[in-house]
Amino acid sequence: MVTARRKRELEVTAERCRHHTADSLAVSGDLAKPLDCERVVATALERLGRVDILVNNAGMSMRRHALDTTPVDLERVLQINFLAAVRTTAAVLPAMVERGRGSVVNVTSVAGKIPNPRESAYGASKAALHLWTHALAVDLDATGVHMGVLSPGPIDTDIWDSDEIPASYRGRRYPPEVVADATARMVEKEVAQLRRGRCTS
Repeated sequence: MVTARRKRELEVTAERCRHHTADSLAVSGDLAKPLDCERVVATALERLGRVDILVNNAGMSMRRHALDTTPVDLERVLQINFLAAVRTTAAVLPAMVERGRGSVVNVTSVAGKIPNPRESAYGASKAALHLWTHALAVDLDATGVHMGVLSPGPIDTDIWDSDEIPASYRGRRYPPEVVADATARMVEKEVAQLRRGRCTS
């Protein structure tokens, strides 16, 4: 099951998934809204019976000088980049622990480790997700549930064009397949952390 706000693009993704798994489905929702997080997970449970793997990849950018970034701005970014993952993970985690198996991969960014100009809100949200995921991994040790943090570098998606202020980065951008392949690797091998091609299990 895949979820995002844009229905048309979401259905295209689901259709591609159906070439591999016929019962793949798309459920649109705005994960910045707590009720949508609950609805998405409830739909997955209703249609699929259980959630074995959860990949939290929802994110938004905000390129704004720190002096121009208000608490409201930061809260908006945190709702999508951090709290959406917290809510969806909290909704599936108890059942995973009860079954003694499951995998959650949270996609952060190297920006959560290395500050970028005009990205204080974005970097803070990714740093929060990074540390929270590691803390969960510590608490869930020996439960059979895998928690992983994927921290990619610059990925070539439309997030680069979603802000009125251009990014300061002008270097190479990597294809989205890099994230997809890394996510599959993390789940298969139960990797705890993967960043720039390096992993720690």
